[in-house]
Formats: sequence, C-alpha cells, structure tokens
Amino acid sequence: MKASQLILLFLVVISQSTAADIISGGLGLSKQAWEVKQGKPDAECPGNLPYTCYGAGKYMVSYKDDYIWMFEVYIHPLPNTGKTQGISVEESRSLAKRFIPMDGQLIKTYKNRSGSIVDLYMSETLKSLESHFPANEPGVWTGGEIGNFMVIHSGIDSIKRIVIGTGNNP
Repeated sequence: MKASQLILLFLVVISQSTAADIISGGLGLSKQAWEVKQGKPDAECPGNLPYTCYGAGKYMVSYKDDYIWMFEVYIHPLPNTGKTQGISVEESRSLAKRFIPMDGQLIKTYKNRSGSIVDLYMSETLKSLESHFPANEPGVWTGGEIGNFMVIHSGIDSIKRIVIGTGNNP
C-alpha cells in the first residue's frame, strides 16, 4: 500500500470515529468519508434511480441517514454494451474487498435467480450502524440479520457490475 493510500485510509478512519467504528472502503461509510476518497458527486446520474453517482458513473451510491447502505461498482464506465468486456469472479471478489467492511466474514456463497454469484457476509462493525440503518426500515436488512451484507457479482460468465448492500436480498 502506498503512503498516500495509508494517509487516506487514516483520514477515513478518523472521520468515521465520531459516528461508528467501521473500517470500510465503501459500505457503511459516511457520505463525508466516501467523498474524501472519491471526490464530489457527478453532476448527473444515468437513469432515474435513487443513487448519487461518482467517478463518471463508475460508482452509484445509495445513502440512508448519510451512510452508504448500498452501492454498485461498474467495471467500465457506462453505458455498458453487449461488447463491453467484464472480469472474472475472482477478479470481482478481489475488487469487492476494497469496498466492504474490513471485519466482514464470509458466511456462504450461492447463485441468485438470474444466475449471478452472491457472497453473503456478516460484519460486527456494520451492526454498529443500526441507528442509521434501523431494523424496521424497509429494504435495509431484508432477508438477513442485522450486520449481514451481500456482494453480488452481476453476470454469469463475465462480471460487469458489483452490487454491495446490507441484508440478503439479491
């Protein structure tokens, strides 16, 4: 890890310490900490979705109470076409690790209805955000326990998008 990356990680951890003791590259970060890493949001976001986009549409982020509860990582800038090359599941898992809570423990792997691979995790530090992600809030922990999160490697033979979110509702 480069010195600049270590300093950035330190700043993210410091900025998080007042709200929650979570170390993550994305999921569970405050909007402020995410924007320290990624910069200001894009002026426009593709489609009419409830996301805030960053990096020319590379990251589509959804906040609850100014904390990331779900986001998508596009392997290539949008728009994706049938000719857009994806990456392998192994590469997707490696990339996804940069955006999940550091204490995330893999519970199981399965395929969803569309055939995408889903990795289900548990994070004790993600549980600490329950005040921002209430258990009774629709969609937040759906299908899982408080502290669960999933990584969906979207695609069958070629991963073009990674979806990371709380709960277990792929």
